[in-house]
Amino acid sequence: MVTDCGCPDWANPREHIAAVYFLVAEEFDRDPFMIFKLRGRTREQIVEALRGKRAAVPDDGGKAPSADAAVDDGERFPPLEECTGDFWSCGAGIEGFRACPKSPAVEFAVLKRLGPSPFTSGTRNFTELLEPAYELATRRAMELGLGE
Repeated sequence: MVTDCGCPDWANPREHIAAVYFLVAEEFDRDPFMIFKLRGRTREQIVEALRGKRAAVPDDGGKAPSADAAVDDGERFPPLEECTGDFWSCGAGIEGFRACPKSPAVEFAVLKRLGPSPFTSGTRNFTELLEPAYELATRRAMELGLGE
């Protein structure tokens, strides 16, 4: 994913973009087929296509099919570059999407997982300086997601 915004923060991803990534990842965890839905394909279409490919691969004694064994089902999709004009539109079937953010089980988990930064500002570690931004991003994501 390529991101950009006009806020004065120099980091990429910025905390609000990271919050969006978090919400999208949470939705993919809840429904892995959402990524296909965003590209205009339903769960049923994906499962049907996979079953068709599986049925079309000849049985070779239980060996896994090679990459060359893929079956062309004739379905064509436009290259992603041709779809960028519709990027910000929701498309059909997305009406039920709802973000349900939850407070993190471990506060500042990403920062703790990464450990101390090699950068400092004065005597303070950069990781410590990021904590207020993470706290603000979490609080704002909760407000937006819960409609508060």
